[in-house]
Amino acid sequence: MNVKLGAKIGACLLTVTLLLTGCWDYKNIEEVLYATAIGYDYNKGKTIVYVQIVSLSSATNAEQGSSGGGQPQIWVGRGVGRTPSEAAGDLYSTAQRKIEWSHIRSVLISDRMLRHMGPNGLDSYQRYREFRYSSWVYATKEPVDKVLKAQSFFTLSPLTTSMQSPRDSHSQRSIYPMLTFQELMLGMLDPGYTTTIPALALDTEKWSNDQNKRDPHLKIEGVFVMDETKAQGYIPEKKMMGLRWFQPDMIRTPVLVANGVVSMEKAKSKIKFTKRGDEVLFTIDVSTHGNIVEWLSEEGDESAVVGEVSANIAREIRETYETNINKGIDLYNFRHHLFQGRVKNWKTIKIDESSLKAVNVKVYIDHAGKSTI
Repeated sequence: MNVKLGAKIGACLLTVTLLLTGCWDYKNIEEVLYATAIGYDYNKGKTIVYVQIVSLSSATNAEQGSSGGGQPQIWVGRGVGRTPSEAAGDLYSTAQRKIEWSHIRSVLISDRMLRHMGPNGLDSYQRYREFRYSSWVYATKEPVDKVLKAQSFFTLSPLTTSMQSPRDSHSQRSIYPMLTFQELMLGMLDPGYTTTIPALALDTEKWSNDQNKRDPHLKIEGVFVMDETKAQGYIPEKKMMGLRWFQPDMIRTPVLVANGVVSMEKAKSKIKFTKRGDEVLFTIDVSTHGNIVEWLSEEGDESAVVGEVSANIAREIRETYETNINKGIDLYNFRHHLFQGRVKNWKTIKIDESSLKAVNVKVYIDHAGKSTI
């Protein structure tokens, strides 16, 4: 009797053991190739895909402050093909390990690729289940591989650069709109919509280390513009400053006045239009809060500061609009507003310098950092 019972118990244990899944495919983190950024370029009829692979074990040590590892390692692979998918597949033959695509945080597009890709140029990124729609999107005039190889400071992880983690730098200087892949795709599908893509560049002038070595660091120096799926070119920072007042996620941005600097935040904007026959006129309303961070005069009046800041913002918005509308760039999405307002001839109605009727700005100074200005 005891023998039969023991046999039954043994059979049950064996069955349960066989049903356990376990972690048979477990791999150490350093054995997996995690793609953290992907870059697209186009040259002579071929698509070029660059993949940034970061050693996540050294990156983790760097983020935790561990010493002795030197700079975290970055490898950049280059694949060539007729399409982006074929170019990415070109990397598999030499990858040594399986490439995991689900950790991509940034998508970098060259200016040549922007001009060529059209509505379906990034179709493979939209379809493949591992790619994230929340990845940050940038464009560049620089060699794509050099941008992907740029390091952060000290031995910090490459995942802490402004390309991979833009929110930190954006919280101190909100000049450029941050853009996700999802927002890029929606903008390309939305009738009359102008999408602005942050332009990444390499800088070797502003920082050097104690060995007087100037490694290239990333900076955003302007925006590339897409009218739906059509590339409209590049706008440098000086000619797009008015765009910052339309950012819903603006945190902090400086305004220079005669005697100091005022830091502005919480900008809210609204665009309205009136239509009379074949003429349409737009009004822009902006409200924003700020505080005085520097004052170089012995005297100061808050109402005068408010007036000067308001005038500077209004001038900035108008100059940005006029500079770009003369090039056929509808940076403030006036035509898209006409589409949303169900204006029948929104595609053909004339929009020029005179279409911007008024810019109304309200500025509130919350504090001066001291009891008096």
